[in-house]
Amino acid sequence: MTTVGTMVHESDFEDQAKLVEYLASQLVRGRLAVFLGTGASNWYGLPDWDELVVRMYELADAGRPDKALDVRDQAEDLFLGKLKGDNRALLSLVHNALYSYEGPITLDFEKIRGDNLLASVGALLMASRRGSVSQVVTLNYDDLLEKYLGFHGFVVESVSKPNCFATYADVHVLHPHGYVPFEGTGVSSRILLTRKSYSEGIGEDWRRLCLTVLRHHTILFVGLSGRDDSLDSLVVNARSDNSANDHPAIIENSPYWGVSFGCRGSAAAKRWRDRGVFFSEVANYETALPTLIFTICQTASRLRSR
Repeated sequence: MTTVGTMVHESDFEDQAKLVEYLASQLVRGRLAVFLGTGASNWYGLPDWDELVVRMYELADAGRPDKALDVRDQAEDLFLGKLKGDNRALLSLVHNALYSYEGPITLDFEKIRGDNLLASVGALLMASRRGSVSQVVTLNYDDLLEKYLGFHGFVVESVSKPNCFATYADVHVLHPHGYVPFEGTGVSSRILLTRKSYSEGIGEDWRRLCLTVLRHHTILFVGLSGRDDSLDSLVVNARSDNSANDHPAIIENSPYWGVSFGCRGSAAAKRWRDRGVFFSEVANYETALPTLIFTICQTASRLRSR
């Protein structure tokens, strides 16, 4: 098995061929983990956070949200007003806004299998002698990734609460922002959506669990804008907690400990890099990013066979 040395210069990350080989090497070593955001589920017609709240207002017959407010304040106004603080009603409304906005959707296997991005992320997760990712953290409520892997016969554990027994599974998918699956069973008792829920944060147990993933892996951030406050807090602390516990990549003199993929010209590029995460520009999420991720998998296979 051949592995690749540490990336110690900015130019190493800007060289895409070298970046791919490095990430492939981390995959071979079992050092790769994935963080997913709404950009990874939009293809199926599921909404991003802003659109989700708009849908919730319409389904609750509450008019339109105040555009002058942050989406978290919009959600809180709906929760405290129309829903009268009923958490079960909030979860039911979120489920309907995700899956039944224009009539019930079906989880069609052919449609799920045909999505390039989901297929490429799935390839990273599928067990192989090449190496695979076994830890995924998703800020999405949905379980599309779990459904995709389940269709392929993989044992997947959706972790909807931090304090639970360990299970034997091919892949563990952590849902720190909450879990609202398609079938409606195993729903989280709370989700991060309203201003108050964000102020309360994801909780110390979830925080500790997510930081363990972040601090012990090279992270691929997919479908994330970097604007989420709870994620930003985790990312800032994953690099260093102001003690001797720097991320291993930083200790090895690498300028970056993770990679975020985004479209060219994104305003988030400087923010990600300031936090020690390299921002890798891709032309689009439909073909360019999936091709890149598949190339990482293929390169890992070649490295493993040497």
